[in-house]
Amino acid sequence: MNLPSYFIALQLFATLILPSESATISNGLREVIKGGCDATTHYLSRRGICCELCQAGSRKVMDCESDTSGTFCTSCEPGEDFTDEPNSSNECKKCTVCNVNSEDTERPCTTRQDTRCRCKDGFQRAAPSDPCTEVKPAPDVVGAIAGAFIGGVVLLILLVVTLGLLHHRIHHGHFPWDAGTYL
Repeated sequence: MNLPSYFIALQLFATLILPSESATISNGLREVIKGGCDATTHYLSRRGICCELCQAGSRKVMDCESDTSGTFCTSCEPGEDFTDEPNSSNECKKCTVCNVNSEDTERPCTTRQDTRCRCKDGFQRAAPSDPCTEVKPAPDVVGAIAGAFIGGVVLLILLVVTLGLLHHRIHHGHFPWDAGTYL
């Protein structure tokens, strides 16, 4: 153990044993001992040090070495992955790939934001996280009513013609197209 590490370990030990007001220790390490880092800007490393979060669009490569040194971060790959908020993750999130059959790309993926997909014409989502599904056309109610009406009129005409022919046969003894054949 080198001298600075030994000194820090001794300070930590003294802080744990002695009342916190009488111990001398740096603010960053005192935050760790008291139970945490400012979660909006820092994270607690495995070594117990408050390290700065990597910015959105990047990921952590290596923790900071002390509370005064920075966290080593690297950028996410444009169009491949992203992080949309400050983080301490070793990995960037993979970009969403829009479904070519039912979606168009509304906004491409950048290192700081995921792809935004929208449904193509003729498709819709039941909920924001659901896949796009094909919209089934509503039944043509007017066409169905018109078809039923026309069918009814045709049946009525056939009924009138049939009854007229039967009437003619009953009263004249033959159908109009029978040439001179009588009962």
